[in-house]
Amino acid sequence: MCSDYSRVPRGPITLIPPDVLLEIFDACRIVHEDTSEDPSSVHGLSVRAGPPAIAAVCQGWRDLAVHTPTLWTDVHIKLWSNNLSSATRLLRVILARSAELPLSISMRSFEIEPDAPEAVEPLVNALLEQSARWSRLDVCVSEEVFHLLLPAQGRLPQLRSLRSRILYRMTTRLDWAPFRDLFRDCPALVDVEHWGPKLDFPWEQLVRLSLKGHPPPGALERTTRARVLHLMEHPIEASSYDKHLWENALHLERPKLEKLAIRIVRRLRCVRAPNLTDCHILKSMMSPEDLGAVTKYVLAESLRLTTLSIAVQPPIAQELSELLAHCPALCLLQLRLVPISWEPTYTVHHNTAAYSSALSLLIIHRDHPVLLPALRHLRLMMDYVLSADAFASLVDIFQSRSAAPDDIAVSLQSLELRIRSGREVDLTEGISDLDVQLQSCRVEGLPAVSIYQELINENRTSLRRIWLEVSYRLQRMRTKQVITVC
Repeated sequence: MCSDYSRVPRGPITLIPPDVLLEIFDACRIVHEDTSEDPSSVHGLSVRAGPPAIAAVCQGWRDLAVHTPTLWTDVHIKLWSNNLSSATRLLRVILARSAELPLSISMRSFEIEPDAPEAVEPLVNALLEQSARWSRLDVCVSEEVFHLLLPAQGRLPQLRSLRSRILYRMTTRLDWAPFRDLFRDCPALVDVEHWGPKLDFPWEQLVRLSLKGHPPPGALERTTRARVLHLMEHPIEASSYDKHLWENALHLERPKLEKLAIRIVRRLRCVRAPNLTDCHILKSMMSPEDLGAVTKYVLAESLRLTTLSIAVQPPIAQELSELLAHCPALCLLQLRLVPISWEPTYTVHHNTAAYSSALSLLIIHRDHPVLLPALRHLRLMMDYVLSADAFASLVDIFQSRSAAPDDIAVSLQSLELRIRSGREVDLTEGISDLDVQLQSCRVEGLPAVSIYQELINENRTSLRRIWLEVSYRLQRMRTKQVITVC
């Protein structure tokens, strides 16, 4: 390898030492690629890994990359590709390059044709041969393809993170009983995100759990080590027991729990978590009663929330004000504003006034109590915006918080605004004016400002994911600043 590297024609770029090159290669390799919502990726390679573009620069760089196993441990398989014929051979080459290191496997698809399991089986079999090395598994596949993973049961000693999403087909009636225990015997598993039929996991050892659907009876009671819980209930295999489980039987004492995402507000009273810092309410529209319930929960648990995500329908100024008044340590607020009504009888003035009233709570006034004095990151989602006046008060929020003394309120570090309107509304000029005004308020490059305009029906399914992922990234940034490691 060294001799090959030295024979590369001399030049400034070829004088970079191999150890520095490896750092560049590592930064450019494909890691945790998620293209399940990107139709443009359908015709790409079916198996990807490593730093393909970098390795193609010259023979010396290629040799260095090929002989560095750490660059080939993240494997991404796209099952909707039209080119599966040579995928198995390519996969085996990649697996060989990764030596004996732990693997991160991503296997995703949009939709699987009826004969696809036979085409995919050689790929899955090649992966199963290395199941003892799986450290992270991310699958978004059909029921038929998921069934091909059954031989991995009991052969996953290094699996630490699992993300599984099962794509249902109405015509399939597969027997799920053999798969209940597929991931039960995984001694290293601590992170699970599962959307699909009930599976059994080593609940006692999980640190992070995200479920869409009702968990098996008794499962949540066993999650005693959980620091993160995302519970998005949907009627997957619902039963009468499931429907009454929370109110009548479930009481979780979770002193280690730090982050909770939940869809049904009344479920909060079932979770005792005095150290909770991140709370995400995933209900699409909270009522004043819901806001009151969250406020009572914060008071009852004596919580010091640093992150809060809620979706509300103005006018709720009083209830929202009471909740925010009990969150003095809040650093990140993710607030979605839903219109008073979708009916055309409600005028532009109704929605604009309601939105302005809600946002005005974040303005700092000299003679009024300060809400959210620790707020550094503000993310707003405003639905069915009909006028630029609805978000004009953001300038006052910026200016008042920048001018406030440090012992009164900190300055904002970032703002993200997502404006969602109908096709008939053109807010381009208003958004441009807002951006100019906000940019003029910045000091030393802060706060960072991002403004997006979307049609009302676009990206609705991704909003909740955005909330949770941004919260997680900011949490990692804070951790990195404190302990100076990733």
